[in-house]
Amino acid sequence: MGITSKHVPIWLAFSGLMIQACGIGVAIFVFKNTNGSYSFLNNFVSELGAPRHTMMAQVFNWSIIISSIMLFPLMCSLGAHIRTKLSYIALFLGFCAMAGAVGCGFSPMDSLKPHLITAMTFFWAWMFAVLLFTVAFWRKYSFRESPVIVIAGIAAMISCILFLAVVFNAFHMSSSTPFEIKNPQAFKRPAIWDVAILEWCVVATLFAWNFVTTLYLMKQIKGTRSSEATGQME
Repeated sequence: MGITSKHVPIWLAFSGLMIQACGIGVAIFVFKNTNGSYSFLNNFVSELGAPRHTMMAQVFNWSIIISSIMLFPLMCSLGAHIRTKLSYIALFLGFCAMAGAVGCGFSPMDSLKPHLITAMTFFWAWMFAVLLFTVAFWRKYSFRESPVIVIAGIAAMISCILFLAVVFNAFHMSSSTPFEIKNPQAFKRPAIWDVAILEWCVVATLFAWNFVTTLYLMKQIKGTRSSEATGQME
């Protein structure tokens, strides 16, 4: 079976997921060696990217930048596969989410306000992108077409909603000043921190959604090629 242009987003997505996982894993390993410990219960994902000039931060930030760009063609493929107005709006929001993620890589936590702007851009855009992709997919193909895509989409939405709600409440943010933390005391680190846990839930569900979407689109490509081969034989 030859490689066609339709396969490119698939292999880019697989490669992007691998880069993302390896970048996070290496950064956590270096963080532990430098700072003594890293816990998914009370450390933010973004802490792996600061201070920006350390080896840990370079690995993490560049893995986020590169993997985000590599995963965007997957959204383009899904939008083209669904082919509805909702899917195209979702694709635009997906581009905004990618831009926010790339921005986080270039503006880590040691540049707090730019980091908050790019991070909030990512979280809000990603939440609405996955919402519209899920609704568009369900409306056109039904739940049975791919239950895992719908379930992964719902899980990603819930994790984003909970994370954003807890962040705005904990840091006393508001719709008028979304990039200003009015409660610095909220940064005192407890042993179990709901904000950090929910941020990791967003990352985990994002990874899962991209992975199952990649598998689904790969299956569609194989099914199309099989149908074409059968038609030629007849």
